[in-house]
Formats: sequence, structure tokens, C-alpha cells
Amino acid sequence: MASKVTLDTADKLDIVCKKGDTFLLNLRLKDSDGVPITLETLGYTFLMQVREQPTQDPNSIEVSFVKGPVVISTPDAKETRQEEGQAPTTNLTFEPITVDDSGNITITGSHNTMKQINPGRYVYDIQSVVSGNYKTIVRGGFVVTDDITAV
Repeated sequence: MASKVTLDTADKLDIVCKKGDTFLLNLRLKDSDGVPITLETLGYTFLMQVREQPTQDPNSIEVSFVKGPVVISTPDAKETRQEEGQAPTTNLTFEPITVDDSGNITITGSHNTMKQINPGRYVYDIQSVVSGNYKTIVRGGFVVTDDITAV
């Protein structure tokens, strides 16, 4: 009999991107037989958040920003709420994540969103949602490097 069950099966994938560049991440999900998952037909949606550090508290400080705490999220992810006496919270938003029936997930962050993020080291994860079940599928470091050309 097993003495341990691990339900955390998220893959680790570190991301390095440039401040001010359009963020574009393409992932392809396959089942255990290597067959692409029909994400659109099965009704999959995905959530992504980037934070300074992992935390269970959505009201804590996330990605640092000139005017206060920031969370970078996909539109359906839970927004942070400002507590009395805290610096104003700014929520930056990536575009809605798109999926298809070939297992493809596309995550896009506009130039305008990415230029507001200070260079630094952050953490992120991506969750899949289907039939009311949430599962973290990818997690890792999210590094934003400084850009030379300012636009």
C-alpha cells in the first residue's frame, strides 16, 4: 500500500520575457497517450496569475509596480482587493486565453501591459478549469528583463 499520494502534478516551466515586448506563450496539452486534448469541445478554460511570491492570500502584495501592488491576471482569475491603509492595487490584465481542439493554449499580454511591469523575478501558475474542476498544470519563475528601446 502506498504511503504517499502526490496530487501536485504541475509541470515546472520558467519564463523569461522583456519589459515592453508583447508577451506570447503557446502551450500544447496532450493526454497520457500523446493525443492532443480537444480543449474547445470539452469546454476548458484557463487562468494565469503572476505574483512576487506564491501566496494563498489574494490580498497580499503581488508584482511590484510604481504606484503600488499589481497582479497580472487573465480576465477570469480572481482580482485582488485593496485593504484599508494599503497602497492602491493595480490589476494588469493579459488578453483572454484562447484554446482550440488541437490542444493549443495561447496566452497573450499586450505591449501596454508588459511595459508597466518592473524588471524582476516573479512566480506564476496556470490553472485549467473544466466541469468545475480546477487543476494547476504549469508553474514556475516569471522573469522580466529590462528593455533598451523605450516606446
